[in-house]
Amino acid sequence: MKIFLLLLLLALGTPFVMFSQKSDSSVSQNSNTEYKTLFSNNNSITKISGFGAFSFNLLSLDGKVAGAAGFDGAVLLNRSFYVGFYGRGSFGSPEYDFLSSDSTSNIEKASTFFHTGLIVGVNFAADKPIHFGFSTKFGGGAILLYDHYDYYQSCNSYNCKYYNDDVYVSSPVFVITPQIDVEMNLTNWMKFKVGLGYQWVSNSELSYNYLNSSNKIESNVFETGKLSSPTAEISFIFGWFK
Repeated sequence: MKIFLLLLLLALGTPFVMFSQKSDSSVSQNSNTEYKTLFSNNNSITKISGFGAFSFNLLSLDGKVAGAAGFDGAVLLNRSFYVGFYGRGSFGSPEYDFLSSDSTSNIEKASTFFHTGLIVGVNFAADKPIHFGFSTKFGGGAILLYDHYDYYQSCNSYNCKYYNDDVYVSSPVFVITPQIDVEMNLTNWMKFKVGLGYQWVSNSELSYNYLNSSNKIESNVFETGKLSSPTAEISFIFGWFK
């Protein structure tokens, strides 16, 4: 939790501090220092562009390693500060034993976790080939347990495979992900990013029953600790950065 709070403070504070400060090469000796504002010429936005990114994450769900994939899209100001939207969906998520409707056996259910929302970040010395940055994602989503099975049906002498996904239980969640980034400028229109962060997920209300090894009914609840975890991310970023 301490690491999460530190990353969150850095990721939230740094973009706004960097965006508002001016890098002066010397300190004026004149006692009549010029009064500066956020909207003065020295702090004006001189370049507006944008980017889109394909991202892949490695994380832990309920103590098991899983992956996630998604997108980022943002407006980029002065090649450093950006704000936009993101989306992530898990794959390779854990499977769970879910009590059958007649309460006599378990049925295996797959799980999935998705969230989308706002992304805010800043890059330091973005004109350098390799540079650092901070970002934070604020989003909402859900954790779902569903039945994933397939069956075959005769189809003009061919076997046709169909899938049927039935959602059984789901619960909304809130997600905050502060992250430290390292970006590499590959071309004027493409970057590669590696990030390390912590994905904090609010308490969900998702719970379900199952039969334990003694054939007694027990309940499982998805608490914050089961969905929150460190996360690693790689992104392929496309835009105009020159």
